[in-house]
Amino acid sequence: MAQVKVNGFSKDLNGFGRDLHVATATVSTNMTQAKMDALIQAIQNLNYSVTGIDGFVVNVATAVHIAYEGGAAIADDSSNAFDVTGCAWAAVASF
Repeated sequence: MAQVKVNGFSKDLNGFGRDLHVATATVSTNMTQAKMDALIQAIQNLNYSVTGIDGFVVNVATAVHIAYEGGAAIADDSSNAFDVTGCAWAAVASF
């Protein structure tokens, strides 16, 4: 998102308030409800608020997009992210 200034230059802008991040959680096999619950609980235990979940279908989805807000972005983790077996976590965007 950009803000146009009077002099014609644009710059980055966060109009959301708190830092907003989007990441993808992937699993090697289908995402179960238990894994999804553990993932969301772990994010909340780190004092972030989950503000959106996209693509989650129990026992079907292998990738789920999660929007969360709070502090700095959660670091990428390619193996057993948040102690969820087989889960990888990768940042998509931060605002």
